[in-house]
Amino acid sequence: MVLSGMRKSSIICLIFPFFLGGCLNPFAPPVDKGKRSNIVWLNQDTPENVLINFKNAYEQRDYDHYINCLDRSFTFCYLDNETNRQKCYGLENSGTTLGEKSRTRAIFSIYERITLDPWQTISSYTENAENETLFVYRLLFTLQVEDLDGFYPTSTAQGFAIFKLKRQSPPEENIFRIAYWFDESFGETRW
Repeated sequence: MVLSGMRKSSIICLIFPFFLGGCLNPFAPPVDKGKRSNIVWLNQDTPENVLINFKNAYEQRDYDHYINCLDRSFTFCYLDNETNRQKCYGLENSGTTLGEKSRTRAIFSIYERITLDPWQTISSYTENAENETLFVYRLLFTLQVEDLDGFYPTSTAQGFAIFKLKRQSPPEENIFRIAYWFDESFGETRW
């Protein structure tokens, strides 16, 4: 059967895009083109690995891996610019104060793109506190969060973060987690 020239070109025009784009189903596009699925999660047997997992979990909006980086006694502290006082909270909600779990769930659900770049260790040392050794890291960071729908404005926080990590007690004694995070942001911050 011989097809007419017009009919051949119509069929070629319909089929050719599939060869260029692979097996793309136009009715089921990727949910988030910016999300990478090839992240390798590291064993948390060093403080450095925990900080790498922390960054990856934040950028991937992976709540479970993020929470796995935090110790049960985790505390987040920051300087409230309005009151010029330090404010802190833990993992769980306490009265009217949201805890880290609730705040992180909200951030991960609102913003489709989160980047931490740079994420650079400036200094590290050990500190003895209450009969345990803490591994202290000061990092330079820029955090940018973007709502691709445009409902929430793109926000940026930059500055330094101090993380104190501790070795977990048995049975996980070869695992480190973040026990304390002090945020020293400066510059534009809109949340």
